[in-house]
Amino acid sequence: MNVPMMVPQNFSIPAGYNEVITFDVDPAVIDSLVDTQIFWRVYAQQFGIPDADPIIMKSSHSAGEIVGIDSPLSFTVQMYTADTLRLLRNYYHEASIVAANGEVIGGSWGIMTVTETINFLPRSP
Repeated sequence: MNVPMMVPQNFSIPAGYNEVITFDVDPAVIDSLVDTQIFWRVYAQQFGIPDADPIIMKSSHSAGEIVGIDSPLSFTVQMYTADTLRLLRNYYHEASIVAANGEVIGGSWGIMTVTETINFLPRSP
């Protein structure tokens, strides 16, 4: 029997950037993200294993933080300046997709790398 496995979804983001990150839901065990809840968390890590409480937590409960997309099956996570402003290194991230009956039906995981940037624009007086 050939069981499909999740593949890590690693990404980089410059510290302090306001970005929308898109994650694929693969392998998909459902056809739609309607009536699901999506939770995404970021942890300090050592050797790719979380070793502390989450430092970033987002969910589809909060308007605009996480948005499910049905075609192709994916979801977006809104990153704000304050999320990564003082983070520089690799972190473990993990998402869980929960069906209306409470069953975890999918997700995503991988390494989030926060890189240094010196290209901040001056603020207006």
